Amino acid sequence: MKFLSMIVGAGLLVAAIVLSFVVSSNGETIIANQKKLTTEYVSKSDTALQNGDISSALKYAKLAISANPKGTAGFDAYNKVMEAKYKPATQETAAPVAPAPDMSEDDSADMGC
Repeated sequence: MKFLSMIVGAGLLVAAIVLSFVVSSNGETIIANQKKLTTEYVSKSDTALQNGDISSALKYAKLAISANPKGTAGFDAYNKVMEAKYKPATQETAAPVAPAPDMSEDDSADMGC
């Protein structure tokens, strides 16, 4: 009986070692796939941003974050999209605004004042 328990114990030990090796190898593969996917989404976000498609750029930046939430690349892409989305218009890019017409005092009565 002791011999049988020694064989079972040795078998379990070997199985544990093999399992830890497999899990370790899979972990490295998962991390490599996360980095590859994040890089792909960041690239698509940058391309969409260059084409002026803010909504697609934002979608891909969020996907990059979800692919690797511990990495910074997705968050950097997201920040870049937000800066482009909410960037104040400069004098060169702002549409010209026509000046308001001069109003006389009589026109104020028509406005309900």
